Amino acid sequence: MAFGSESTEGVCRELQFFGNGEKGVTVLRFPAQGVPDLYISSFAPADYMETVNTQGIPYYSKIEPLPFNKGVAGEAQSNPLHLCTRPLAQILLEL
Repeated sequence: MAFGSESTEGVCRELQFFGNGEKGVTVLRFPAQGVPDLYISSFAPADYMETVNTQGIPYYSKIEPLPFNKGVAGEAQSNPLHLCTRPLAQILLEL
């Protein structure tokens, strides 16, 4: 197994390991430390009619009455989207 390295902006360095192409290889990504805004998060709106064309918020919940007033049914959801703005700053490790 050979490896190469390349400096990034963060504290860690990016290491690329080249294996022998075996099946069932485990891939791990390690983020570099000290890279500003490496990950950003945003929220999508819920799938309700009243949230169409609105800004997403972290949590949504709704309740509605059950037939014959036997209680209420509730639902809650969150729709986060996490993006890596600098994918080359991550360290990829295949085991």
